[in-house]
Amino acid sequence: MLENLKNKTLLIVGMGKSGQSVARFCLKHDIRFVAYDDKLTESTDYKIYSHVDQIFGIDGNVVHSIDLVIQSPGINGQIHPVIRCSKSKKIPILSDIDLFNQCRDHSIPCIGITGTNGKSTTTSLVAHILNDHLQKENSEKYAWVGGNIGVPVLDLLIQENQNEVAFYVLELSSYQLDIAQQIALDIALFLNITADHIDYHGTFDAYQLAKEKIFRAAKISIKPADLVVTSDIRILQDKCHLRGDHNLQNMQAAYLICKYLGVSLDTIYEAITSFKGIEHRQEIVFENEKCIVINDSKATNADATETALKAFESYPIFLILGGVAKDGGILSLKSYLEKVEKIYLIGQAQNLFLAQLQTMGIEKEKIETCETLEKAVSVSLSDIQKCGDNSSKSILLFSPACASFDQFLNFEDRGLRFKRLLDCYCSGCEPR
Repeated sequence: MLENLKNKTLLIVGMGKSGQSVARFCLKHDIRFVAYDDKLTESTDYKIYSHVDQIFGIDGNVVHSIDLVIQSPGINGQIHPVIRCSKSKKIPILSDIDLFNQCRDHSIPCIGITGTNGKSTTTSLVAHILNDHLQKENSEKYAWVGGNIGVPVLDLLIQENQNEVAFYVLELSSYQLDIAQQIALDIALFLNITADHIDYHGTFDAYQLAKEKIFRAAKISIKPADLVVTSDIRILQDKCHLRGDHNLQNMQAAYLICKYLGVSLDTIYEAITSFKGIEHRQEIVFENEKCIVINDSKATNADATETALKAFESYPIFLILGGVAKDGGILSLKSYLEKVEKIYLIGQAQNLFLAQLQTMGIEKEKIETCETLEKAVSVSLSDIQKCGDNSSKSILLFSPACASFDQFLNFEDRGLRFKRLLDCYCSGCEPR
């Protein structure tokens, strides 16, 4: 495949994280390419065009001899002018996932994981178990993680230590799967599905169809119906760091994948108990005798926030919500929000959430509009300090139920900002 690519000129549409990885891959292998992004216009390594006529000309003629288009995740091909022009010229359109599939060593097992919620935790847990297994086998190889989490897939193929790869473990989003033509996975896992990203996919059915593309050409398919939690996994949760019913499903999924890959049950169980979770997903960031502070910035929809509220429902909860609201907002959380001690609202969704909380009948005294995360952290910690002696610790839960793009670059940026604020305001807490 690489030799064929060297005879072509690629058009990379969208120069975000994955688009930049495609450019690095092309530069590494001397593949000609043209880069396009609606906003970016400069790069130290290549020029980035920002107008469609720079690629296709005013009259639609192809200025650059484009043989293949690589569409970045999140670029809506139904409306984006460059993709529409490419389709009208019948130029093949692929994704970085397709390039990875065509160029990778297929003797190395590749696991793909998708789902509305839990895919990052499950992906990280699978890699953790596999690496424990490899260590016990005295192997000098590792499970490499990439895709929608961590390293873009094509960056996995240009690392210098390629001889160290034992498994590829990929988190795959609906955006990535929607534009991928085919990815031949050894094991494909579909964890769960609830309404999300409808603004991009158009309908829930279209969203589900995108997710189900993970099964195309997969040797082993694990579907939501296959994830019946066993008694062994339920007992195991008492010994591990993963709390809540939703994590039982994640643990069961990781168990099934690693069992298929020949990992012993003892190794699987030991690795699950030693796994400490992932950053920004129900991450305990501070704790003292009065409160536990949870960074759940990765909760970008109401369903993810619901799992956090369930996981900590035995504690008094002080909850920070807000950002860019998803369809339905927080209406589905009514039964949980009625039980929290207080709610702090931030970001673009502040007024919408305030109206929804009032519709739910939540008392005014339990709601505070803060606009910024800085104020929400300061006020919530002050309220926790004033709440007197409780029989149990209070939980400060930052689980926004929203996208982050109104005030932050992404959920990672938002979570890191939350943790930096905690460093300022919680000097008396013990870091975890």
